[in-house]
Amino acid sequence: MTETISVGIIDDQVLFRKALSGILNYHKKINIILEDSSGLALFKHLELGGAPPDVLLLDLHLPDMNGMLITEKLRNLSPEIPKIIILSAHSAERYATHLIDLGANSFLNKDCEPSEVLKAIEEVAEKGYYFNEIVQNSIRIQKKNQQKRIIDFYGQSLTDREKEVLLLICKDKSSREIAEELDISIKTVESHRNNAMEKIGAKSISGMVLYAVKMGWVVL
Repeated sequence: MTETISVGIIDDQVLFRKALSGILNYHKKINIILEDSSGLALFKHLELGGAPPDVLLLDLHLPDMNGMLITEKLRNLSPEIPKIIILSAHSAERYATHLIDLGANSFLNKDCEPSEVLKAIEEVAEKGYYFNEIVQNSIRIQKKNQQKRIIDFYGQSLTDREKEVLLLICKDKSSREIAEELDISIKTVESHRNNAMEKIGAKSISGMVLYAVKMGWVVL
């Protein structure tokens, strides 16, 4: 991906936030457009007409509201922008899949290498998700449950066509590519995608991929 990716950082640890911003600013494709310490500051920025970043690096634990609440509020405002990478000082595997269910696109431990942060930003911006070992371990824990319980949790099961569209999305296919492969219109593809998202309660592409992994349809 060669286009510039606009990035926001919301973290109340000033030294960590400034250091992360400085590291990312070395990369030509990254443009830091927002840097602040609270969820309130983020929503004020958006309410005043500030541009949402393509990717938001969001601390899980903030003094005014936690990352779960912010993620949920952002997804209610906009299903796709910004894409959200949750940052945490703890691995918190039990939270990772729940955060993705809420609409986050990835989860990173704050002690990860800067190269992984950059990789996560690029993949989330391009594909809509980045599932590292933390997320995969969280998925493995949840997969101990029976698939019937997963279906019961998410609600209605998908039709064959909705499943086809979902699996092609998991292969990073665009709506146009899916339409050509299935010999249907782009509008029909988007209708199946939206129906599938509504049925499984997914807030983003990452949530759809997570569902497919939980169901055993996709192996990471």
